[in-house]
Amino acid sequence: MAKNSDLKVLVLAEAANPEWTSVPLVGWSHTLALSRKVHVHLVTQVRNRAAIERFGWKHGREFTALNTEKVAAPIHKLANLIRGGSKLAWTVSTAFQSLIYPYFEYLCWKTFEKDLRAGKFDIVHRITPVSPTAPSYLAKRLKKIKIPFVVGPMNGGVEWPVQFREVKGKEKEWLTNFRDFYKVLPGYRSMRAASAALIAGSKATLAQLPAYTREKSLLIPENAIDPDRFSIQNQSTYALPLKAAFVGRLVPYKGADMAIEAMEPLLLAKKIEYDIYGAGPEENRLRQMVAAKGLTGSVRVHGQVPHTE
Repeated sequence: MAKNSDLKVLVLAEAANPEWTSVPLVGWSHTLALSRKVHVHLVTQVRNRAAIERFGWKHGREFTALNTEKVAAPIHKLANLIRGGSKLAWTVSTAFQSLIYPYFEYLCWKTFEKDLRAGKFDIVHRITPVSPTAPSYLAKRLKKIKIPFVVGPMNGGVEWPVQFREVKGKEKEWLTNFRDFYKVLPGYRSMRAASAALIAGSKATLAQLPAYTREKSLLIPENAIDPDRFSIQNQSTYALPLKAAFVGRLVPYKGADMAIEAMEPLLLAKKIEYDIYGAGPEENRLRQMVAAKGLTGSVRVHGQVPHTE
């Protein structure tokens, strides 16, 4: 495919996977979109290599996979132990990820320093981690050799509404009470000061950026979908019962139970049907809730469904 620009961009997306969901899919989707416009070389983590190769990209040509497992594996294990699994306490997960990421950037600099100094790349763009709490130590190094460093779209950090303290407790989100401590971590100011551009994926994240970054901060709301992934056209005639669906992790703050409560009169009247796709600690409670309310004919909890479906 012909590129719209001769720009050569080194994309850093530690999480980038065409077969996964959540942040890895964000990292991959942005990388793929950029590759259609400019010349891209993706740097990602080794766990994504097989999926990217199945997509058709060649290791060493379109992408490089760095092996950070000697640091990542034990830290992930410790994080899951503290979280009590891999579904809850995502703020804890993000905090531990910030301990792993500097090693990824170290390997990236070690691998590409010669190419960067030789001018083989015009821009370095960090897409993931998406959390604005994740520091970067490459920004200062790249500024010294006059290569622009772009970060984002960053997202996250929306405050919990005070009315949902009980849900916050179920989510084990105790660490959010100390979230602002990331602003005193090494790499916080240098990333923001030395970057050429900072992209925020929401107004809430944009508001978190310090005043000295305002002139280089951009808002690009992450509300789009990839039509290649969501290509089925709506065939509904909107006859009753209407069809509604939930797709995501079944954890308290996703609110699948709140939707059931909100739709309960319509569900009982057979005016709407609700399909719930996903897995998580709330799955059994949702099944029990549906049975207790007599909604088994209108609400279906399917559990985990393969991403391709």
